[in-house]
Amino acid sequence: MTRALESAIGAERSGQLGEEALHDAYRGFRASFDSTYGGFGARPQFPSPHNLIFLTRYWKRTQDAHALAMVEKTLE
Repeated sequence: MTRALESAIGAERSGQLGEEALHDAYRGFRASFDSTYGGFGARPQFPSPHNLIFLTRYWKRTQDAHALAMVEKTLE
């Protein structure tokens, strides 16, 4: 699984994804966020706990307020 992900994003074979992979994932969430109703992607939208956990951890790591706002709006 790790090798497939690394080759898909061009990461080094170090066994760990780099910092840029985190930021790329965040940008993907931000681009697909529904600011009116919360959630991500096309409707119908269902909360995906792993997405919200990622965004919460991203906020904790970077202090990016928008990451936490997306979680709060989705849970609302």
